[in-house]
Amino acid sequence: EPYRQRFGFIAERLRRTRAALTGGAAARTGGYPDAAALDHELEEIQAALIADGLGRVAWGEVADLRWQLGTFGFHLASLEIRQHSAVHRTALMAIAEAAADEAGPTELAPGVTLDEVLATFRAIAAVQARFGEAACHRYVVSFTLAASDVTDVLSLARHAAGDDAGAGEGEGAAAALDVVPLFESFDALRDAGRILRELLADPDYRVHLAARRDRQEVMLGYSDSNKESGFLSAAWLLHEAQSELVATARDYGVELTLFHGRGGAIGRGGGPTNRAI
Repeated sequence: EPYRQRFGFIAERLRRTRAALTGGAAARTGGYPDAAALDHELEEIQAALIADGLGRVAWGEVADLRWQLGTFGFHLASLEIRQHSAVHRTALMAIAEAAADEAGPTELAPGVTLDEVLATFRAIAAVQARFGEAACHRYVVSFTLAASDVTDVLSLARHAAGDDAGAGEGEGAAAALDVVPLFESFDALRDAGRILRELLADPDYRVHLAARRDRQEVMLGYSDSNKESGFLSAAWLLHEAQSELVATARDYGVELTLFHGRGGAIGRGGGPTNRAI
């Protein structure tokens, strides 16, 4: 009975949490501030069950619930944002030159405006404010060619947070981001180690990375490298790039995660995964 009452209390707090997240009229106080708070309660219940000799329940259904919570949190799935490095460079140039015009949006690339780029960062901040950072924190930079292509993203995030024009929900704080450079061209894969070394040698970026627990993710592009260089050359470029990236991360004491952008067809990096990696 005490456990039944405790789970009933948790169920009510979850109902209030859902109402607060959806922002409906039924939103009330008393929900969980984040998924970690719920997990803390479940951990207490699990310990109590074990102390009462009910280990089968503690390590069965309660453990399953905690695993689901750890996997999905209050956000279900993490969204990934991706944009071309040239768009970011052009956006910063437009800002520096005060090119934005109240009469109409500034187009940075076909179909992409400065307002849209800045609104994207505000949307990330809004999602994080409502569902937690885990809901959206990876920002992939397509066609990364230099360390500045990564730092440009952080500059735009700060600008979006401090710019009142078009500001909406989530304004006032820059989105917490893990910026993921995508190396996919011949030149980028050849220079991947050098680019990462320059990035990690940047004192300002290291301050940012320290706040991200010194973890850096890098994406490797298989389809564009295959189309540009051919399957065999691309495979060798990817092999060499990985070796250089790992060595660089080790030298700087950074935990590196490699994200392999591989498709199913040979032209998109398909084939035996163990041989490709």
